[in-house]
Amino acid sequence: MTRKLKTHQENIEKFEHARKFWLKISFFVVVMVNGIVFSWNTAHPSGWSWLVTSLGLIVSVVWWYWTMKLIRIILNSRIDELEILKDLTNDIKSIKKDLQKSKK
Repeated sequence: MTRKLKTHQENIEKFEHARKFWLKISFFVVVMVNGIVFSWNTAHPSGWSWLVTSLGLIVSVVWWYWTMKLIRIILNSRIDELEILKDLTNDIKSIKKDLQKSKK
């Protein structure tokens, strides 16, 4: 159980680092999506604007997949927490039975 708790804590710390990184990157995503939506018809056909637009779309797609992965990680984390709680409950029940046997 100690190993599960340590692994769980390490996963949460990794998640926190990834969250901070994507929080910084999300500003770029918001700017690019707004640029695409509000200036689609007036976008200049220059290479620079299409490069920036393409990068914005790629970052948006990667951000979406990261978000879905994050949801999966959170769900797995909750499952791990439930397993730890079940182990604790079983240990407490075992201790309770041992105490009851020792009183007799």
